[in-house]
Order: sequence, then structure tokens, then C-alpha cells
Amino acid sequence: FKNVMMNTICLNVLELVITFPIPILFALLLNELRSSKFRRVVQTCTYFPYFISWVVYGGIVLAFLSSDGGFINNILSQLGLIDNSITFMSNPDYFYAIVIVSSAIKGTGWGSVIYVAAITGVDPQIYEAARIDGAGRWKQSLHVTLPGISSTIIILLILRMGSVMSV
Repeated sequence: FKNVMMNTICLNVLELVITFPIPILFALLLNELRSSKFRRVVQTCTYFPYFISWVVYGGIVLAFLSSDGGFINNILSQLGLIDNSITFMSNPDYFYAIVIVSSAIKGTGWGSVIYVAAITGVDPQIYEAARIDGAGRWKQSLHVTLPGISSTIIILLILRMGSVMSV
């Protein structure tokens, strides 16, 4: 029981610390894109994994990480980084990384949609005032956008904390 509980808590804390800020940063980057067509394509591509069930998504992850003909092993061997295939799925050292990265890939699109919607609610006059005061894009993101969506960030963090034992 102790090992299972510690693994669950460690996975959830790591996932919270690592995967929670990724959609926020991704939404900020999407907000900076000037081409709306490119922004829609990128957002759609990142949003797509959210609609796939975890069973199908797990199969895709298994196919990518397979030691015989898996995409990652093929890329690494073609680049000359490895001689023998890496058995990602049978080595416990890779478990935390696989869970966290696959969870981040699956959840980034959905989270970014929420944050992009919150960003559109920030008053454009505040951005204009910041530009007049000499703020560049970085300072506007830091001092206007993030405070403007802070209530959304806090609410989603509270909701995420409620599902701490869900791994």
C-alpha cells in the first residue's frame, strides 16, 4: 500500500508541477501568432489527442515506444544515437517520464483552448496602455495577459488539485 500510495502522490505532484503550466505557456505562444490560419491549424493539431480515448492513446504510445520498429527507436538509430533498441516500456526508469510526457501531450490542447478563451476576455485597452507606456510583447504578456487570466488559472489549479489521486 505504501509503495502504491507514494507512486500515486509522486506522479500527481510531478504531473501537476510539469503539465499544469504547459497549456498556459502554449496559449501565450498561440496568442502571439499573427497568422490566424496557422494558429487554427496548430491549435487543432494539439487539441486532437484530447478526443482520443486513453486506451487508443495508450496503444499509440506503445507503438511509438516499441523496441522493435517503434518510431522513437527508429529515429534514434537513424541519427546514430543508439546501436540497440531501447526497451522503454519494460524499463521502470522511463515510467515517470512516459506517463508525464504522454499526459502533457494529451492535455495541452484542451487546456490551451480554455486559456486562449480567457485571453480573449482581457480588455484590449489595457494592452494599448501598456504599449503607450513602452511595454514590448514580453512585458505585455507578463504584466497584462497573465494577471488578466489569473482567475482562470487559479480556478483550474483548484479543480486539478481536486483530482490529485486520479493517476
